[in-house]
Amino acid sequence: MATLKELIQLALSLDGLAEFVIGCFFKTYVNAHVDGETGEVRKEAAFNEDALLDVLKILRQRSPEQVDTCLERFLSSERDGTRQVVQALMKTSVFGSEHTLVGATGEALFLALNNPSRRQRAMATEELVAMIRQRKDLDRKFVVDSLRNRLGDTEPEVVQATLKLGKELCTFVGHDRVLDVLERILFDTAEQSKKWRALRAQALQFACNDLQEFLDEAQILRVVLPHLAPGEDGEVPLAAVVLSSELAQRFPLFKPLVANSKVKQALDRGDAAEFIDLALSQLGEAIQRVDDPIRLIKSLEDSCFSTSPAPQLRCICGHVINALLAASSGDDSDRFHAALHFYRRLLAEKGDAADTESVSAAIREGKVPLKTVSAGLKLILTKLPPVELLGESPAWSLKYEGSSAERLGLLSDLFETVADQSTRKGGRRTVFRGLLRYFLNTHLPSLRHQMNFLSGLWNRHLTASTALGSPDERAQSLALAVAVQLVQGSADEKQEKHDWMISEKSLVFLSMLLSLLSPTFEIRRLAVSLIEKALEVSPKTRSGFYSLASNIVDQSAEVATDSEQLVLLVAKWQRGLKKPNSLLALLNHSEVPTSLKLGILQLVAQVGTKESLESAVRAVSEVLDEDDRDVAPPLSAAKSDLVQACLSKYAEADQVGRLADIEG
Repeated sequence: MATLKELIQLALSLDGLAEFVIGCFFKTYVNAHVDGETGEVRKEAAFNEDALLDVLKILRQRSPEQVDTCLERFLSSERDGTRQVVQALMKTSVFGSEHTLVGATGEALFLALNNPSRRQRAMATEELVAMIRQRKDLDRKFVVDSLRNRLGDTEPEVVQATLKLGKELCTFVGHDRVLDVLERILFDTAEQSKKWRALRAQALQFACNDLQEFLDEAQILRVVLPHLAPGEDGEVPLAAVVLSSELAQRFPLFKPLVANSKVKQALDRGDAAEFIDLALSQLGEAIQRVDDPIRLIKSLEDSCFSTSPAPQLRCICGHVINALLAASSGDDSDRFHAALHFYRRLLAEKGDAADTESVSAAIREGKVPLKTVSAGLKLILTKLPPVELLGESPAWSLKYEGSSAERLGLLSDLFETVADQSTRKGGRRTVFRGLLRYFLNTHLPSLRHQMNFLSGLWNRHLTASTALGSPDERAQSLALAVAVQLVQGSADEKQEKHDWMISEKSLVFLSMLLSLLSPTFEIRRLAVSLIEKALEVSPKTRSGFYSLASNIVDQSAEVATDSEQLVLLVAKWQRGLKKPNSLLALLNHSEVPTSLKLGILQLVAQVGTKESLESAVRAVSEVLDEDDRDVAPPLSAAKSDLVQACLSKYAEADQVGRLADIEG
């Protein structure tokens, strides 16, 4: 016998012989039990079959797939006796439980699980689930492969039979794989038949009960939360599944809905619109009681835009954020940042803010009602404390630190969003123009406040990160266009003259000049228009800046067309000055940041006077303070550029022979 086993193993190892060898032994076994003449099954085998059964065990261990193929062939035999013998063989110790016969057809389990008939596959799956629960002796690989295949079946009743295994399904298939399948069932299938609706309900029930202990917060938000915003009455039963689950009892965002009697009544009536209003209200209250609402909001936002196929999540997120904003104080900057980040991402997709007033209609469209978006942005504007420094200094001033700098950053982002949307076509234009007016009235009550704030957006081309066509360039254009309108409005109303706008050493006028260095024609054109309007509302003086502004307006076409013309014009203006150059004085101003000082050096590139070199040397002295001299690397890239630009003035100076002659 030992020799025979060795020969069999050798034959199985040779290509093409395995199936032939297995077939021979199966045929031998059948012939031992079937009378060759009558085809009847013998009461006893023609020889001792123990040795043959041992061989078949070896065959099954070494070549299970070929054994199954032979089984299938003999089970499909036209001879009744052959089929009966093989069916009896499958009940012996040679074969595991996967060869158990299923139903009245007498088909083996492993075959029935792959039967073309969905009914047969469903019956086989139910049989497999029952055997797993009964702890029958099953080959684990067979169980895992079978459950995976049937979980991904195209027929709902087969998948339902698989899900009946409950929590134990995850131990075989893995909870991540189960979750992937459930998501496809819940979100990717458009089928509306009764069977598919039943499967969706069972899939959601599985997620909320059997899978819930494996789900993290982000997965709960992505997979379960969308069903609390049913777009149609027919989807309300899914919300009921969620609220009656184990998950609803433990997840803090869902608990208030479970306890609310009005929510239950809306569920019983199957009224989607009524349920949504109540659910969103309760979710808004619940978010205020969780331990870390900002973390939850960020998880929800990530689900909205990157991982979830459920568009109704965005509507839920908007309402939850607004509820959190309504309960905020002026110190809750993290809430303002989170809310603004969400709405900016939403509006960047252009079509995701719906003009409809109906929440249900917006959810069906996969959008957020425009009124929800505008309400959220208005709440930020209302709750955010004003920036007092805007009454005296431009937004780019180095005075802004700590909370004032943070609030200013929020205001800048808000302005970009609101101003940009106010130029869009459709119903949102009116809404966002109203928001822009509210923005100005609330945070920028005077023209000086407005110019100081907007000037912080005019000079973004001076930073290395700004590229043509970038969002920064769009923000520059919007800020300049709004400034032109505001100054024009002041001129039309014949308000008192604003002597601060083009006064000597005016930081606002400096911003206007520097915006003329933009590489973009449209920005230069708007800057020229702004300077022209500024002249109209400023008292006529003999100041150097007033004469420079007048010269720019006189040559507006040339300056707007080519920024080099501005540099030449500044040099010509310098030659006519009878007092110190205000631009050079601003090069040493304590509020002017490095990037703007580099811009000033561009403006005075053709000014080669002793005064210009003295200002440049003082600027170098300010940069090379004691800390910077001792630390390596000693300078930031911007400061290094500034020092290089300042020192280059010495080579250009036409009135200085030696550096030692320069003061400073």
